[in-house]
Amino acid sequence: QVIFLADHDGHAAVLGDNQPAAVLRQLGGDEVFLDQLRGFGRTGDDLLLVKLRTDGRVFFQCSEYLVSNFTVLLFGQTERIAFNISCQAYAAGRCQTGKTAVALDTILNQKGKNVVCIYVAIGQKSSSVAQLVETLKRRGAMDYTIVVNASASDPASLQYIAPYAGCALGEHFMYQGRDVLIVYDDLSKHAIAYRALSLLLERSPGREAYPGDVFYLHSRLLERSAHLSDALGGGSMTALPIVETQAGDVSAYIPTNIISITDGQIFLEIYLFFSGQRPAVNVGLSVSRVGGDAQTKAMKKAAGGIRLDLAQYREMEVFTQFSSDLDETTKRQLTYGQSLMRLLRQPQYHPMSQHDQVITLVSALHHVMQDVPLDDMGRFHTELIKYAEENMSDVCRRVDTTGQLSDPDREEILKVAKEFLEKYKAENPQNA
Repeated sequence: QVIFLADHDGHAAVLGDNQPAAVLRQLGGDEVFLDQLRGFGRTGDDLLLVKLRTDGRVFFQCSEYLVSNFTVLLFGQTERIAFNISCQAYAAGRCQTGKTAVALDTILNQKGKNVVCIYVAIGQKSSSVAQLVETLKRRGAMDYTIVVNASASDPASLQYIAPYAGCALGEHFMYQGRDVLIVYDDLSKHAIAYRALSLLLERSPGREAYPGDVFYLHSRLLERSAHLSDALGGGSMTALPIVETQAGDVSAYIPTNIISITDGQIFLEIYLFFSGQRPAVNVGLSVSRVGGDAQTKAMKKAAGGIRLDLAQYREMEVFTQFSSDLDETTKRQLTYGQSLMRLLRQPQYHPMSQHDQVITLVSALHHVMQDVPLDDMGRFHTELIKYAEENMSDVCRRVDTTGQLSDPDREEILKVAKEFLEKYKAENPQNA
């Protein structure tokens, strides 16, 4: 038997029967203490020197600053996307765009980054998949994207096997040293197909009539996402499974199963979606178990305390619903929170570069945009980015190429943003 060992930093190695664990002193170039190692039974020498998780030096850019700052992705990760539907009948219609849009924008943002993208559609209408493929074609994304489709009209057996087929394709490229992004849309329907098969095979039904091994159904799929060491070519496969929750119940069987497997979740809520806040990410329930380690230093520095600011705004918004008599400080905090929320709206199929996100967040968190009317926020933001690119192209280039944001660069961004604000007020005196 071959023993697979991994330490807490994600470094791993394989020992044969004739190699006592005491001789393992070097693992990935770092001194490793044997009592920190976790042992898993594995077979096959292909697991030699696998690095399961990265230390944050490589990551996926999601192109959406709301997602990028609250739930960050490492190569070789799994990040769950859940979508809160309060009405079952409406899930197949407009609601579907809420959860698929984030994954689709992530695919579009990989253009020119040497990433192979795989989209696995499970139990969806063929017309929806055809529309998605047409969107990818129109934006030049099919050059690096594979679509695996087991539509709603296909047998349950095909819907069951589709994610594994997509995963096998991803592993092919991963072992060639390529980076792979795979989207499973969605695993709720996958579990339903597996339940149908299991009941036909007269297996004993368990909770919600699912068979007892439904957790293993998804764990064996998602745990195949990994980042290989340089000795194995350095390839990686990152999974984005999508799950549909019923009436916002995150504690249902399948959602909790997948939450326990993945490295975080992006939770989209229906009331945010219909209020125009898109992507409709619930900041409180969306988490990353990797944190800022997967962000570039520029994004980490620019984002600052945005999550805390939004949490305070949400709390104050609820509190002030019962009171009309507000002091000036509270009013300014509410205005600031509203401007942040409006700024975090992003049109679909409009990926943002890293310098766009950094300029936006630095300006917003220093209250540059606080006095801009909400209805005019979109135009102000677009013109600010254009003005900044024209007047400090060297800063934009440094942020994109190095991923760093120095103090002088941040001061330069603030200076240019304030200059543009004065210019905007002069040109729009009615909004001043």
